[in-house]
Amino acid sequence: MDKKEKIQEWHNMVVNGLVNGLSHTARDGRLDDIEFWRRRSNLFDSFAHCIMDLETDQDYSYSEKDLKQWSSSGYIKKESSQ
Repeated sequence: MDKKEKIQEWHNMVVNGLVNGLSHTARDGRLDDIEFWRRRSNLFDSFAHCIMDLETDQDYSYSEKDLKQWSSSGYIKKESSQ
């Protein structure tokens, strides 16, 4: 697999994470939840690490593992129990 294909694979994981709830377009109060912002930040951070590791000929397996984790876990707003 060449670099372009690998980056496209990772990009698809980012899109998957956004679809799984890390998009800021939902108006359900998630914008006020720090956990949402942490997960979203970690998704893009791990994507950047994957690309940097690939471009600098480093082992990207750990960064890729993190990206897969953040992508699949996504975000679901927890309802407060009042």
